[in-house]
Amino acid sequence: MPLHNFTTVAAPPDEADWRLRARCRSEGMDVFFSPSGENKPRRAERERAAKDICAACPVIDWCRDHALTVQEPYGVWGGMSEADRRKSTEIGRDMRVRSLHFLQFHRQN
Repeated sequence: MPLHNFTTVAAPPDEADWRLRARCRSEGMDVFFSPSGENKPRRAERERAAKDICAACPVIDWCRDHALTVQEPYGVWGGMSEADRRKSTEIGRDMRVRSLHFLQFHRQN
């Protein structure tokens, strides 16, 4: 059984469908994933190229949501690099902590 059939059966239709419409399907994966030993300037150049492809992708939001939800550790997903996703997660965590502190403070007063 081909993997795409398994994905279609296992995932909700809209979730499975976004992968089939992703612009990266027609690109080499070497643009989206770092080869071993890649230096910083080359990495920045490769990530910029990947993000340019993502920017024109019709399913960028679904891809980004997927990467953040499952905490994809590698590659550019939904226009976000590994570092972008880590930063986004840290910002979200900081906001949740601040909101909790704010609520606790106002409940006491």
